[in-house]
Formats: sequence, C-alpha cells, structure tokens
Amino acid sequence: DGFLLQVNRSSADTLRVFAADDLQTPTLELAFPDGANVHDVQICGGRIFAASYEQPVVWIYDPATGVLDGSVDLTPYDDGDGSPEADTMVELGGVLYLSLNQLERDADWGSTRGTVLEINCSDGGVSNSWEVGPNPTLHPIPGDETHLLVRTGVWWEPDGALARLDVAGGTMGDSIRSESTTGVDLTGLAAVDAQHALTIEYDYAGDQSHVVG
Repeated sequence: DGFLLQVNRSSADTLRVFAADDLQTPTLELAFPDGANVHDVQICGGRIFAASYEQPVVWIYDPATGVLDGSVDLTPYDDGDGSPEADTMVELGGVLYLSLNQLERDADWGSTRGTVLEINCSDGGVSNSWEVGPNPTLHPIPGDETHLLVRTGVWWEPDGALARLDVAGGTMGDSIRSESTTGVDLTGLAAVDAQHALTIEYDYAGDQSHVVG
C-alpha cells in the first residue's frame, strides 16, 4: 500500500513506517510492549497487524496515529508455555493468514504440530484454522490470491515438507517436497510465480546449504 514497515526486535521492540518514496524519515514510529519480539507485521483492512512471538496476541494499530486499535487473542492456541509463537503473516484479498509455530519451549524448542489461522481484518476474529505440521511458515504465491505455500519442520529433524494450502477451498495439498525423502532441512522459501519456487536447504550429510528450484 505504498509503505515500508520495519521491525526492530530483541531489546528494541519498535516499528517504523516509511513512505516507499522516502526512506530517510519514518512517517510513524511506535513502541511495542517490552519483550514483544514481534516476528512479522502486515497491513490489512487499512490497519497494522503485529504478531508477538513471546505473547499470545496479535496487536492491531492505526497506521496514521500508532494508537492501539484492537487485538487478536491467541490464548486458545497456546500449548502451555505462554505463547503459540505467532510467526509469519500473509494478506490475501483483505484476509490475513498467520502461522503459529507452537514450539515446546520446555522441551528443547521441539514441535509436533503447527497451525495456520485465517483472521478477519475488519474485526480481528479468527474465521478458520488448519493444522499443517510442526513449526510452519507462510509464503505468498505471486499472482495467486487463493493459495499459500506452507513450509514446515524444525531444525535437525527430517520432519518437514513444502505444501500448498488452498485457502478458498480450505484444504492442504500433497507434499511438494519432503525432508524425510530428501534428507535435508528446508530453511527458506520464495515463490517466483504460480509454477516455480526456490528453496534453501541444509544437507545433513554434506554439512552445507544449497538452493533448489
């Protein structure tokens, strides 16, 4: 929407909003609550959504004033350690999709499940959800308003895969690429178009990373 949003994490916990044609001076700067560790922000429905990794909440802000304008309660998805680890967000056609890593902080940050939420941007309500596998991240597909790429899996475990989520039909497709069959960790992903994507993969045997198309 003509803006660049820049998040500062760790001890900073701030958001700066820049006009795309002027990256020298922010049009808005706001502070998140201490220890928020916001992992992603998105503009949806004319408001800024900010997903906290440490707290079970997505905050909603007015982009003109920086005033808190609501929130999305994620406590129903907490696995007992205080946070469901809200991670990546993608906006499609005025609807927001959010991945929950659902890591087990008290068990070496492992994960046996993960969830994708569909959020109504007008009222912040959760309208749908899908269990998709451990530690998921979401990735848009250029030119496709009805599907998302979902990458799952934790580090050092052949437990993840790359698959396509049909948000219009509400179904997960078959695995496009699987860690168990390739023997690698899928660590990064970018869709080029509706038919092609690049993945960054860590090869256990060779102790090296490489890019696969």
